[in-house]
Amino acid sequence: GRETHVLGSYSHALPGEHGARAVLRTPVDPRIRFAGEACSDGEFSTVHGAYNSGVAAARALLS
Repeated sequence: GRETHVLGSYSHALPGEHGARAVLRTPVDPRIRFAGEACSDGEFSTVHGAYNSGVAAARALLS
């Protein structure tokens, strides 16, 4: 709530653009991965979706 440019937000996909989430979570490089609720296929717009995608990205980096 203190970030002046964000103020808290959740993602939303335009109709027919749900597949963009898969593109977003595709690794840019073996050492660079994106995580967050926007990367979650089934738990988007939720805190647990953000957490679970972060755990998945961390595990992928450590394996």
